[in-house]
Amino acid sequence: MQQIALPVFFVVLSVILRLLPHAWNVAPVIGVGLFCGAYLPRRWALVVPVLAMAAGDLLLGWIPEHLFGWVAVLLSAFIGFALRHKRTPLRVAGASFFGSTIFFLLSNFGVWAVGCGRGFYPPTWEGLAACYAAGIPFYRNGIAGDLLYAGILFGSYEFLFRWSSRASTVEIAVSKQP
Repeated sequence: MQQIALPVFFVVLSVILRLLPHAWNVAPVIGVGLFCGAYLPRRWALVVPVLAMAAGDLLLGWIPEHLFGWVAVLLSAFIGFALRHKRTPLRVAGASFFGSTIFFLLSNFGVWAVGCGRGFYPPTWEGLAACYAAGIPFYRNGIAGDLLYAGILFGSYEFLFRWSSRASTVEIAVSKQP
């Protein structure tokens, strides 16, 4: 249980941050999915980010296209699995960009197919293209937010993990001195 305490703390903190006022699509959801995939045991890695997203969505107001966002967050946890054995800033940034792109594609498709876009975008290829075009500013914000939050989550966790490991090593070394 101790193995998941710090990652779950970061997830809860991220849900709280999502509920606070912020720029459109500058939210921690994809970063949380990547983070959970990279650090939590597999069974938790797939459940925790979706539950976190669902909790935020229910508190913010439920709309049917949220389901597409949940799938995107689930897929970001799968992307996070690729970071389990090698987490470099470049790999985290690449995974974040990939997660942002998946979220953009799925969430805009959801808006067009079942969401508020139903009355706004015609159910044609042109309507779908218009929906994606209208979402580009949100995509830019999503990329920026996902890079920011992934950097904060991964960077903070690695810093705290290494700091606590170093403190434990020093404590052990001191206790072994005569």
